[in-house]
Amino acid sequence: MSFKWIPTKIWVLSLFILPQAKADNTSLSVSDPLFEVQPNICVALREGRPCYTEVTFQWQSPEASSYCIRNTETEQLIGCWENQLKTLIWFEFNETETQSYELINQQSGHTVATAEIQVQWVYTNRQKKRRWRLF
Repeated sequence: MSFKWIPTKIWVLSLFILPQAKADNTSLSVSDPLFEVQPNICVALREGRPCYTEVTFQWQSPEASSYCIRNTETEQLIGCWENQLKTLIWFEFNETETQSYELINQQSGHTVATAEIQVQWVYTNRQKKRRWRLF
């Protein structure tokens, strides 16, 4: 028995077994701005307690335009900028739950990008049921 053909057989067999890679047609267009937040995870000590951190929002667009950043749930504006190519802003994050933020084009009012800050905790609240006893 010859082992010389085993790599060739494995290669041919892998063509039938492995799924074919497909190109993703839902990629961003060249005109879409990049939007990110760092850090995107905030860790609180206990579940339900506020998480405090300073985050950085950054967006960059290939062409000058006007954008606003706002909290998705509360619709509170973080800031707005007119005719800018890029912006970097610091923000004091103080929340008990995960928050989403969106970059909005001021002219159209459409959301062009989103970012999320996840709130995690070190200790979960494990409260035991305390039954009332007389003795």
